[in-house]
Amino acid sequence: MQTILPPPFDKMMIGNSCIALLEYFHQPAWIRRVDGRYVWVNKSFLKFFNVKMEDVIDKVSEDFLPPEIVETSYITEQEVLEKRCSLTFHIEQKQFRTTIHKTPVFSDSNEIIAVAALMIDLKQELELETQLAHAKDFYEILLTYMGECLFFINKNNEFELINKRGKEALNDLGFKGPLPLTYEIWDNFLSNRYNTQGKKYTEDRKIIPRAWKGEVILNEEICLELKDGCQKFFLASATPFRNKNDNCIQGVILTVTDITKEKNLLNTLAQKTKLVEQRNQELHQFAYSAAHDLRDPLRNISLLASFIDEKLKKQDYEEVEFLLKKLLNTAAYGGSLVKNLLDYSAANREIKMEVVCLKDVVNRTITTLSNLIEQAEGKIIFNNLPIVRGNAQQLQIVFQNIISNAIRYKGQDPLVISISAERKSSLWVISIQDNGPGINEDFKEEIFLPFKRVRANTNSRSSGLGLSICRRIIEQHGGKIWLDPQPQTGACFKFTLEGMQD
Repeated sequence: MQTILPPPFDKMMIGNSCIALLEYFHQPAWIRRVDGRYVWVNKSFLKFFNVKMEDVIDKVSEDFLPPEIVETSYITEQEVLEKRCSLTFHIEQKQFRTTIHKTPVFSDSNEIIAVAALMIDLKQELELETQLAHAKDFYEILLTYMGECLFFINKNNEFELINKRGKEALNDLGFKGPLPLTYEIWDNFLSNRYNTQGKKYTEDRKIIPRAWKGEVILNEEICLELKDGCQKFFLASATPFRNKNDNCIQGVILTVTDITKEKNLLNTLAQKTKLVEQRNQELHQFAYSAAHDLRDPLRNISLLASFIDEKLKKQDYEEVEFLLKKLLNTAAYGGSLVKNLLDYSAANREIKMEVVCLKDVVNRTITTLSNLIEQAEGKIIFNNLPIVRGNAQQLQIVFQNIISNAIRYKGQDPLVISISAERKSSLWVISIQDNGPGINEDFKEEIFLPFKRVRANTNSRSSGLGLSICRRIIEQHGGKIWLDPQPQTGACFKFTLEGMQD
């Protein structure tokens, strides 16, 4: 059997210029005869496969290349020989990725005598894709778990990107609208938007349209009024997204942070700070007034004692009995003042809460004040008083002080005091109404300050602490107390207490 030899190969068939061009490439290039033996390779080939020229020329691929590359090389080359045209192959394996351009070399008789090839190493591209995949994973995790709501609005005014926190925020706000979300849907849904001054946003002040005009908005506070009347507060930032080539705005990046909790905490802190300042002011006035009011009875007691002493020395007994009664009344007033001061101080301390029957509290109050009520020819009417959460002893002081004031400042008509209760949600509103001369509405705040007396007292002396004590006790119970301006005659005090669950 006669062996058929491949046609002889001469580099002159390709041309020196073509060889020079292949040599110039910084990518592996080679020429291999149809029998598989290499006749020429460039320096990049030797470097890429880490071989020497003598290891390659007139050798076949099996002599120096890994088996997986050899198999792929022969398959692709066979396809070029069969199709007799230039072909491009994309080869990807675990360690590398390449694109190989192969073209047949023809003899003068139009026979294929060799295959020239140029390999483009895509290892760098593979590394970049890996880095890009890692970056994509990183940013997906970042967008998913970041604390801020993130939105990207494209040039069609569609919300192309909404991160996890953004979707949760829309759901919390009650958004049930269609998707994809557009700016028109967004604008209609968030129509009740207000700034920090409580003014509703006009079209020219809305954040997204301003960003489309090129404005960068950073941390602008927005208030949303929800359907249930509640308010939520947000910090919003919007940045135009521009094309690097022509600087045209391609979209808007919007970030939103819910600051409702922080806002409420700041408001609570501001209220407590204001309350502390008010308490400090009251304490300052209290100390001054207490010293002033205690000084008068002590001075009068001392003066009356001196008068009595002089009368006794002169054995002048005519006015001694009168002076003694006056001294005893002054001492009683001083004792009452000290008691009220102690009650006022106790009203500032933490109290133990329990189940309290207000009917029992009022009955005990009437028993305590029975002599005063009888002297005033008074009558106290009440029925169906509720059971509340509170401190019975402290609440008795409240009823006692208000009823005592009604007796002290009663008018010419027989005194009638009516006590009632009205349920409002989880609270009870307690009303104590008398038929006396009433209190001018101008003094509705002043009467609750320590040592304030706004009504003429012709029958007895008052410390001016009673209503101030009442306010402290009711506030300790988590309620409010006020003078109701509605009654046409008399005074009506109202306060709230927490009711017991049914």
